[in-house]
Amino acid sequence: MTEPTPAYRATLDSLLEGFQIISQDWTYLYVNPAAARHGRQSVSELHGRKMWEAYPGVDQTPLFETLKRCMLERTAASFEHLFSFPDGTQRWFEIRVQPVPEGISIQSIDIQDRKDAEAALREQASVAALGRMAAVVAHEVKNPLAGLSGALQVLKSRRKPEDPEHKIFNEMLASIRSLDRLLRDLLIFARPIQITPAPISIGDVVNNAILVLDSDESFKRHKVTRSLEGPSPIVRVDADLLKGVFRNLLLNAAQAMPGAGSIDIRVVHKGSMCHVTVADTGPGVAAELAERLFQPFVTNKRGGTGLGLSTSRHIVRLHGGDLSLVQSTERGAMFLVTVPIDTGAP
Repeated sequence: MTEPTPAYRATLDSLLEGFQIISQDWTYLYVNPAAARHGRQSVSELHGRKMWEAYPGVDQTPLFETLKRCMLERTAASFEHLFSFPDGTQRWFEIRVQPVPEGISIQSIDIQDRKDAEAALREQASVAALGRMAAVVAHEVKNPLAGLSGALQVLKSRRKPEDPEHKIFNEMLASIRSLDRLLRDLLIFARPIQITPAPISIGDVVNNAILVLDSDESFKRHKVTRSLEGPSPIVRVDADLLKGVFRNLLLNAAQAMPGAGSIDIRVVHKGSMCHVTVADTGPGVAAELAERLFQPFVTNKRGGTGLGLSTSRHIVRLHGGDLSLVQSTERGAMFLVTVPIDTGAP
């Protein structure tokens, strides 16, 4: 096997971008440390192995078809690729392929941060546009809806309780209440969120969210467990807003389980961030829904508006953190909230 000369190897080894050389029989001839990190393997695990031995099934992917075309036709290619790892996670890379005497060289650049930033900008733009539209709709509909509700209450009061039409009035009023809830959510969604951060224990925020839900019937039938690794981290957040985020996640978890179930809340201090996971034992989130779960008006909950998770993620990101779905199987879903630890700096 041909490898880079010692002088050039030191240069390639020091690159921050991934670089690898693959022979015409698809053996890794050279892999620099950055490329090994990108592939979540070590250099020794890749060197001398076939691609499909290191990454089973890769030879059945569109990525491999592109590499094979470059290998056979001796052509170059440059493209962005969402790589899927064996554990089910994915990450974006920019891939540049060049033919070399031994086979092909592959340069890989991790662009996940850029993709996240682009997605955040798109989300902010769409949220702003939807917010403006929602404010107009809510304003125009709210007063007429209140008038309809009042009129129906008057008409209902003129009927005796045993009147069969009472049931019809009740159904109509229930529909109006549902629309009124949607309007309230729209107004919250449309209103610019101002945060007033202050130091507080993340454990206190979570406990307060649980206390708020103690009286909710859908929450009472489930077992709630809490675990904390070490002292409760201190975070600088708007406690009321963040409590609302956890309340929404806990209520969603409770409502996802039609029978008795369990909700596990785990707080972990990782570096400069506090990680809080909320896991349930419900049916999980359908794969086709998971990708759009944080988009406004997307929901699988009967009677839901699809604004809770979108607003919650926006609130967490205003605090410098993030909210994501990190696990979803037929045995339940897990959401992760990350917020920065308070360093005490002004």
